[in-house]
Amino acid sequence: MARDLVTGDGSSSRLVIPLRYSPMRVPETPATVARDAANRPGADFAQIYFPAQGATPVGQAYSAQTTSDPWQRPSRYPPLEHRIFSATLSRLPYGWGCLVHLAAQVLLMLASLLLALSALGLLRKHWLPTLLLFDACLFLTPVGLSCLERGQFSLYVGLAYLLLLLALLTGRWRYALLCALFAFVKWTALPFVAVALAVALALSRDTREARQRLGFAAAFAATFALLTFCLPADALTFVEGLVRQEAEMVPTGNSLTKLLPRFAVKALPAALVIGGSFWRLSGPRPLAFQIPFFAAAGTVLATYPTSSFDYSTPYLVAFVPLLAHWADLPGIGPRLGRITVWGFAAFLLLASFARAAFGTSESIVIGSYAVAAALLACAPLLARRGQDGASA
Repeated sequence: MARDLVTGDGSSSRLVIPLRYSPMRVPETPATVARDAANRPGADFAQIYFPAQGATPVGQAYSAQTTSDPWQRPSRYPPLEHRIFSATLSRLPYGWGCLVHLAAQVLLMLASLLLALSALGLLRKHWLPTLLLFDACLFLTPVGLSCLERGQFSLYVGLAYLLLLLALLTGRWRYALLCALFAFVKWTALPFVAVALAVALALSRDTREARQRLGFAAAFAATFALLTFCLPADALTFVEGLVRQEAEMVPTGNSLTKLLPRFAVKALPAALVIGGSFWRLSGPRPLAFQIPFFAAAGTVLATYPTSSFDYSTPYLVAFVPLLAHWADLPGIGPRLGRITVWGFAAFLLLASFARAAFGTSESIVIGSYAVAAALLACAPLLARRGQDGASA
């Protein structure tokens, strides 16, 4: 894949493992030829690479009539991100820029998984299976290879999820600020971030916890708003286009909107907040006991966008260190813990081979995410019942 990006020799067409989706090669135009991009993979990277060349104002990237994207797709990346690309990766030849872009995501994800395991005291026990699972999902499956072939940004979503939950579990502010940075890069992370912060606040055991979590929410919101609206005019154009897409676009890929009314899907984050907050009724408990609920929310929200493909699967590995931490908590039965962690890992592998595992029906693929989320959400309830039974 890397060789094909740099040389355009078509070598990625000879992969032993087939791609989940048909490849999208950059069409041959004067602009793509000039940047050594013609016939290369990395179509989603092209959506920001060419508009960020600096020859046209940033605002033109958000209109199909004026964007310089080879497929005339309006950009779905915020203005500051365009400026950063203009000063960095867009200065490189296309293939090298895309390769650096993908390598940076992979290295950041690997480092963050190790960081999470270390922060949770699980590094020695779980580092090898966690990294092997991530590598397998990304490099040895049709879904993961298609994520790379498209030049996707989706691993930033997993980074945002992991760092936010680390902030809530450890009380460290730097993780909340880093979460805001990575969520800014890929706005698909926002629904989960809103759900996690709201549920964590609702489940606060005392005033101190409530203030800390409210502070995390304020820090995230302030950082995110500063990054977004430092270029206010272009930011408004960007946000308007994004809202219009979610409200009007015909659902594509594995979007839950294909199965449910649009209004019901867009209300899903609110429903998750209400459902997660009900745990408060069972009495105050550490937030770590609700980790499977957060994994369930992240799993079902992978199908939330109106345009949603299963590139999401590799970033869901971000929940594996957190679930391993939950499985080791006192009061969680070892059998339930193992079933939850290994069951989630099995789902990730099955979803990464979506066509082989579930067939060609997109409805079944979408349903598999919903079923996996429902089972995960039941894990804290089963643990609670087991504890109540032991007490009785």
